[in-house]
Amino acid sequence: MRSGYLFAALVLLHVSGFLFPPETLAPLIASSVYLPLTLLKITGLPVYASGEAWGWASPSTFGWAAVIIIWGLAWWWVAKLATRGFRRRGASKEGADGIRG
Repeated sequence: MRSGYLFAALVLLHVSGFLFPPETLAPLIASSVYLPLTLLKITGLPVYASGEAWGWASPSTFGWAAVIIIWGLAWWWVAKLATRGFRRRGASKEGADGIRG
C-alpha cells in the first residue's frame, strides 16, 4: 500500500504544476504534455484537436486521455520500484508464524 501513497504524491506533484504554474517550470510542464503527444502523433493517432491556439495545437480529448494514462503509468511504475525494497525488507523480518521477532 506504500506504493499507492507514493503514487498519489507523485501524481499530486505533477498536477500541482498545472494548478500553480510558475514561469520557470512552464517549458517543462508543456514538454510533459507535448512530448508524449508528439510521439503518439508520429504513429498516426489523432491526439491534437483541429484548431490551433496561439501557434500550438490543442490536445484532443483522446490526446488528454493519452497523456493522463501515460503519466499515470509512469508514476505508478516509479512508485512500485521505489517501494519494492521496503516490501521485501519488511517481509524478511517476520518469522514463519507471521510474528515479528
